[in-house]
Amino acid sequence: MNTYNKTCHIQKNTFSGYCEHDSDQDHIEIVVGSSEDLKDYYSNDWHVEHFGDYKNFDEARAAVTKLFGEVRTDDEQNVAQSMDDNVLLTCKPGLLINISCVESFDFVYDFMTKEITHETTDEELFELSKNCHIDATDLGCKLAGDVEDWMTKHRDDLIQDQKECIDDE
Repeated sequence: MNTYNKTCHIQKNTFSGYCEHDSDQDHIEIVVGSSEDLKDYYSNDWHVEHFGDYKNFDEARAAVTKLFGEVRTDDEQNVAQSMDDNVLLTCKPGLLINISCVESFDFVYDFMTKEITHETTDEELFELSKNCHIDATDLGCKLAGDVEDWMTKHRDDLIQDQKECIDDE
């Protein structure tokens, strides 16, 4: 019998540890077999939850969208993450890749240094922050951290530097 026609269950794996460079580790799997005897558990910074049984892969795949909204799949990720032959599909929650605070700051840094001066207003910072989020979304990413706060601190540092230059004269 084709494994796609067997009973399947959905399993969500949530990373609860701290990982500075890869914040996009959470994933959802469709697994062959019943979840009837399986319990949710924590193991090595992972929380594993089970979400019911479905008659076949197609029903389970439709349920993933109902339970978690839009998801994205990647064949390389499926091969790398699933060494288990019972895992039929691995996908990530959301359509955007969640990048870490470090990666987000790196993304925003060049933008900040080119666009922000000591004369940049709070309103302009708000608009620049929105534009950074839009640019990241256009690239398929979701920024982490407080972009507007980073920009405000950068502008405030420039104001302080300006004052020190004037005081030194």
